[in-house]
Amino acid sequence: MNSRVLRHLTLGFLLVAAGSGAASAVCVGDCNQDHEVTVDELVTMVSIAMVPQPMEACPLADVDGDGHVTVDEIVVGVTTTLAGCGPEPSPQLERAAGATHSILVGTMTFISGVPYFGGSRAAVVGEAPRGAASASSCEGGGTVDVSCRVSGQTNILTMVFQGCRIYAAEDEGWMTVSGRAVVTVARKGVCATGVIPSDVRTTTHLINFTVEYVTTGGVTVERGTFPDLTEVLDPTGPGCAGTNGTLTMNGTFSVILPPYDIDLSGTARTLALQMRSSGTPCVIVVDAAGGVTLDDATTGQRVDASFEHTGFTIRDEGEHLVAISGGGPMTIGCLGGRVHLETSAPVFLAGGDCPEQGEVRVVLPGGAVAGWRYGSGGSLAFDDDGNGAYERTVASCVDPALTMCR
Repeated sequence: MNSRVLRHLTLGFLLVAAGSGAASAVCVGDCNQDHEVTVDELVTMVSIAMVPQPMEACPLADVDGDGHVTVDEIVVGVTTTLAGCGPEPSPQLERAAGATHSILVGTMTFISGVPYFGGSRAAVVGEAPRGAASASSCEGGGTVDVSCRVSGQTNILTMVFQGCRIYAAEDEGWMTVSGRAVVTVARKGVCATGVIPSDVRTTTHLINFTVEYVTTGGVTVERGTFPDLTEVLDPTGPGCAGTNGTLTMNGTFSVILPPYDIDLSGTARTLALQMRSSGTPCVIVVDAAGGVTLDDATTGQRVDASFEHTGFTIRDEGEHLVAISGGGPMTIGCLGGRVHLETSAPVFLAGGDCPEQGEVRVVLPGGAVAGWRYGSGGSLAFDDDGNGAYERTVASCVDPALTMCR
């Protein structure tokens, strides 16, 4: 499997994540989001319109998500001041916002943050030792102590990392790993040749394992801890995006994304990510199944969810990925049933924090429908009631307000 693609899967699942908060009633000009528009807030809208400035002062002033406040939007704000904001947001849809966002982002971030051995990421440790145990220095500092033994038809590789710093070229940064990884390769000869094949079933058990990803500029973007996690890679052959196959995970984990104030821990329950890729330009089909429990350290809330072949198809166009189609069902405990997601217009993943184009719709338990559209700068315009009109805007798909079930 390809690390770049897995990294993009986090953003890919954002296309069916943040927008599920699309259920709040619109209140154009409600700068402090207290569900009313005051004269002071109208003045703020006018100020932003006259002197272009960041939208942070009043995100709900920008209805169409184009990064500007226009006369038409100010008129809507005046009307809202006189007529009121309408009914309060639906509690069910508000819960859907946080739950779907946190589950998808947390799950895919966890998956993309787990180092695995075999396929295109075998180079994480280089070659296995030929026979006796050996300790070596890592390219950026720290050490890895490696040993290998034969057990019947399998070879078992044990690696103990101590602050081992490795350059991850596909991620354009450094990762530092510590802890124990026991890799069982379902083929003889690994201990003798020192090579982990990319076309063979590989089982990895991570024990008290930690990973930290840091950009070349020294910014920490992710920290993962895996107290007891088993991952199985079942390859099905080469593809245009790397090794095709299924990556299945069971066990405990935690993941922290400092840039987005995400601090989640949880348990993977036969959580499987299948990837198939072929063609030119490369088309990648991703499918998620299995269960996950997430604990939000910030709110103290827990959410259980299961994926039922939830996924999407994307096309690699070099500088960016395009989600051609995607979605599927997932069951969320706090919502009392299934949520069904689908991509209604192609979503462009340009490699930044958020997609820049595309439309998604969500059908909630009971049949309520909502949708959202990505705009410039990663903004989100929401269709709260599924009628095709976009009534509300959030400045970014990684807005901290999109959290767990509330």
